[in-house]
Amino acid sequence: MRAFFFIFLSLAQIILFNTSTKGALAQDVNAKQKRMVALVVGNSTYSHIDPLKNPKNDAQALSAALSRIGYEVVTGIDLNYDQFQASVERFMKIADKADVSLVFYAGHGFQHKKDNHLIPIDFNFSDLSKTQNQKRTINLSNLLNILEKKTTTRILLLDACRNDPNDTMSDVKRFGTSFSGSIRALNSRSTKRGFIPIEEGYSEISGATGTYIAFATAPGKTAFDGEGTNSPFTEALLKFIEKPGLRIVDMMRQVLNAVILKTKINGREQVPWASSSLTDIFYFVPPMSLSRIYGALQTDLKKMQCYEGSVDSNWGRGSQTAIVRFNKDMKKNLTASNPTQDMIGIVRRHADKGLKCTTRFVSLPASTINVVKKPSRASSKRNSYKRQSSNNSSTRKRRPQTVKKRPQRLPPDISGGVGIGGF
Repeated sequence: MRAFFFIFLSLAQIILFNTSTKGALAQDVNAKQKRMVALVVGNSTYSHIDPLKNPKNDAQALSAALSRIGYEVVTGIDLNYDQFQASVERFMKIADKADVSLVFYAGHGFQHKKDNHLIPIDFNFSDLSKTQNQKRTINLSNLLNILEKKTTTRILLLDACRNDPNDTMSDVKRFGTSFSGSIRALNSRSTKRGFIPIEEGYSEISGATGTYIAFATAPGKTAFDGEGTNSPFTEALLKFIEKPGLRIVDMMRQVLNAVILKTKINGREQVPWASSSLTDIFYFVPPMSLSRIYGALQTDLKKMQCYEGSVDSNWGRGSQTAIVRFNKDMKKNLTASNPTQDMIGIVRRHADKGLKCTTRFVSLPASTINVVKKPSRASSKRNSYKRQSSNNSSTRKRRPQTVKKRPQRLPPDISGGVGIGGF
């Protein structure tokens, strides 16, 4: 009975040890998966003012980036009021029990009577005094208040115009001055956009603990729609938002520097602005352990038919060959021997497009891939014997050679028993 008890106790200890070891190995910075949701809206084709070129592009590109890094995204493009409201309601449903909620808006926005508004494409700026007309916008403060009850972390990224929409809006202030322009003036400056000014006497957009708000430009300044495919602010966001191990404060610092540099080159300067009440470190893409990096790359490479092995998180010859195939077919130059987390986003973008590797046979240059060849059994025995012989010869002490002398033979006895020499 006692023997059985000790056997049972030993087995229990082994099981507990294995369980705790597996738990310890699994505990990297990504072990706890968070549920993240996003509302992404881009409004370009306004009915009562000239359209903006890039909000649609900005929303589509950022929506794709957020999806790649694990967000559930509700995307809206060129929404009228009813469509905008429906998208917000759908977003609020998926935000229940989420850990992180994010709102990105690109388009026109304004501040009226200390309230901040996101503008649908059918909004009429002609008369804000009508209560019914005022309600046909998305009130950002109300949106934020609802999210505070649903999620612990809230991120607002706002890339909307700072142009004043109507010369009758005497109580709307922009850039530190009362609006006194005209719709024609607004249309002539439609390459500019930004959001609500944060200035003395007017309410700031603020949130409870756990809120981060980023504007495309500083208070009282203009933001630009951009001469390329995206606005300067969104272009910088797209460049850095998928970079792993980058805290949001560090990411926004890089966004700020990129926007300043791009707009300075064009003879103008736009300085993004942010406000934070976050109490924890926030990453869009947390740092990953090597095994997770390997597994993620193998999964996407297998999807692209670049990798033919199993997804085992071991980075061997097959995985390295897959990267060489990927580089050749996708015209990239990723390192095959030491993959990094940055490579996941690059490979995943190609995998999401449905691209496939067509190259089946590739050479593995030694400068690119460090492959350790497993020796054959015969050569292994020969090498082992050579090593053993070499070791024995180097360690064996040489004995001094001694020459054996033959004993001298005595001359024959001819004395007949008589002494010789007088003895």
